Amino acid sequence: MTRIAIPGAAGRMGRALVSACAVTDGLELGTASEHPDSPAIGRDAGVVAGVETNG
Repeated sequence: MTRIAIPGAAGRMGRALVSACAVTDGLELGTASEHPDSPAIGRDAGVVAGVETNG
């Protein structure tokens, strides 16, 4: 299992990467970060991306 980090996870590319991670075997979202002023702070990255929760 490869764990990945996604900076800017609530942006367009970040959401696409979180979604791709959710459906790709062998990948696990290790961490997702966002700008401190982002409205996505405190929300699950999977939910923000429109996929399953990441926990």
